[in-house]
Amino acid sequence: MSDLPVNNKHLAELRASGLTDETIRAAGIRSITGAEATEFLGWQSKNYRHPDGILFPRIDCDGHINGSGQYKPDFPRENPKGKGVIKYETPPKTPVSGNFGPRFKENLGSGKPLVLTEGAKKCYAVDQLGYPAIALPGVWGFGKKRLRDETGKAYGKRQLIPDFQKIDWSGRKVVIAFDSDAVTKHEVQYAEGEVGRLLTDAGANVRVLRLPDVGEGKTGLDDFLVYHGDAGPAELEKLIDAAEEAETPGPQGCFDVAVELLENEFTIDGHPAIVWYQDQLYIFTGASYRPVEKGEIIPAIQKWCAEHGKKQTPRHAAEVYESLKALCLQPYARQSPFWVKGKRDLPNAADVLVGRNSAIDLSTLDSPKPVTLDPTPNLFTTTSLGYDIDLKAAEPTRWLQFMEEVWGDDIESIETLHEFMGYCLTADTSIQKSLMIVGATRGGKGVIARVKRDLIGPDNVVGPTLAGLSDRFGLQTLIDKRLAIISDARLGSRVDQSVITERLLSITGEDALSIERKNKTAVTRKLGVRFMVLTNELPRFTDSSTALARRFIILRIKNSFAGKEDPTLSDKLRGELPGILRYAIDGLVRLRERGYFRQPEAAKGLTDQMVEISSPVSTFIEDECVIEDDAEVRAPSLYASWCEWCKTNGRVWVGDAATFGRDLRATLPNIDVVRRTEQGRKIRVYRGIRTVTP
Repeated sequence: MSDLPVNNKHLAELRASGLTDETIRAAGIRSITGAEATEFLGWQSKNYRHPDGILFPRIDCDGHINGSGQYKPDFPRENPKGKGVIKYETPPKTPVSGNFGPRFKENLGSGKPLVLTEGAKKCYAVDQLGYPAIALPGVWGFGKKRLRDETGKAYGKRQLIPDFQKIDWSGRKVVIAFDSDAVTKHEVQYAEGEVGRLLTDAGANVRVLRLPDVGEGKTGLDDFLVYHGDAGPAELEKLIDAAEEAETPGPQGCFDVAVELLENEFTIDGHPAIVWYQDQLYIFTGASYRPVEKGEIIPAIQKWCAEHGKKQTPRHAAEVYESLKALCLQPYARQSPFWVKGKRDLPNAADVLVGRNSAIDLSTLDSPKPVTLDPTPNLFTTTSLGYDIDLKAAEPTRWLQFMEEVWGDDIESIETLHEFMGYCLTADTSIQKSLMIVGATRGGKGVIARVKRDLIGPDNVVGPTLAGLSDRFGLQTLIDKRLAIISDARLGSRVDQSVITERLLSITGEDALSIERKNKTAVTRKLGVRFMVLTNELPRFTDSSTALARRFIILRIKNSFAGKEDPTLSDKLRGELPGILRYAIDGLVRLRERGYFRQPEAAKGLTDQMVEISSPVSTFIEDECVIEDDAEVRAPSLYASWCEWCKTNGRVWVGDAATFGRDLRATLPNIDVVRRTEQGRKIRVYRGIRTVTP
């Protein structure tokens, strides 16, 4: 059993890098617990506990071990900037400094070149071969931090860190040995050139060593030496002899910069995390994508260019932006959501529900073991939940109590609401239905809307007015949304109701629409939004065909909580979201098995009323007419019957004969209009309909 201060797991990792027990001991490397890591770093997050790991103390140029260093966690945390994980942690506000090999002072007199590399294990691997070696905390870890102006742009000359200023560089041979992927990274090559320039100015003879790839992934100095075994030292000498003079590379073209930017900042687990789709840039946020405007991304590109030695002008950043769009372009015709790369062995993207902790294939919910996935930028979706998916969540007792308070024993209405909630979880709109909840003030409609918004995710819900849908840019807010909650269904006399009807029919009918966007080009796309209308009274849609009225499932609320409101109810229900989600998912499964929504009996009368309000002609036909293939009626006679019916039913506006004929054909598209001559006069006759009373 080893007497080293590292556990077996960590010892195996260090030995895999070729480090000897003597080196491990000399460098002061040791295993630490999560609690010790917290004390070392000086911070602890509520949502993240530091795991056990390896501590690499910092060694100065005199061989002294001090209190700083780097901690390598066994299970590294996600980078909050969205780029992979953070493999090494240092205490906040730690000054930039090098980590010297434990034998650095004695190795300086060996006559061997000084080796600059990145990472302690690589440094120690060559230190034990007799090379004076320094580990940088990053490829730019050789220089002092520069001042920045108000835009974040660094200015002033680069200067070596204090550790380097203590070394006599005159006539000393220095070899820069970064990882093998440096050959493809302009940023790393730029850093090599800059440190080479500074050390050359200090009197050193600087060369750059290019490591070949060995094994899988990129290769570091320790990997190279282990791969070659006993021949490792000799093979390293060959590379040192072949090292070339360090040079700062010339400026890159915009496309090359965009490629590097994409690889370094917008790639997660091998997948691009930025997409240009239907004239809009989207960035992955850890679970789903969000739209990013040009005014936000170009300054970020300019800042990145300044930090990585690129051309820093706004014009250059704009040109890089255009190249980035080309690199992450997705076909315009693709329907969101979709898999960015590859479909084999992947579920239907429209059936994937993404939560904060995982994603689930909703089509497998009725199987013993539903398919779950990790959130990934390979799935382009703009919709994700703001909470964890838990299929074993506790029963939402307060929610179920609220449902009973609203609808009593009307199980049909409660189940229909849950089915619609489940319907809004997916991108599938093939059932082509929306929901309308009609009820008195303080009846619970607002609470249901807030729960629905929280359940789907606030970023996935929009709240337009019904009148606003007729505006020029009225459809823009519906892009990338799953649900539109309309709490104001009133329509003024100046609103063009025909435009509202046309747009609602097109959206619920899954038709592609040309959508005008303010200060942007128009796009043509199918909107995956569903509507939920909350109203005290039925809205007055103008639709002679009655198609729109039949697109709504109506729920009726009879009870009122006026004077008995619970102001804390929404907060209580928000805590039950994972359990409410279970009921929504059960509703979705039930809906898919049936294939359609059922109109609850409690609100069927409202459905008939809505048809009558939107199309009085259809009610007239039902009351006064007979539909038969061989039936006929003279147009003036039918119009006269219509006028009489309107008078009897208290309708003031009846319209002229032409308007009546238009509405009649919209209601009964199969009737024919023929012309014939009677007593020398031409008259119009409707064929396929007659009045009950000749």
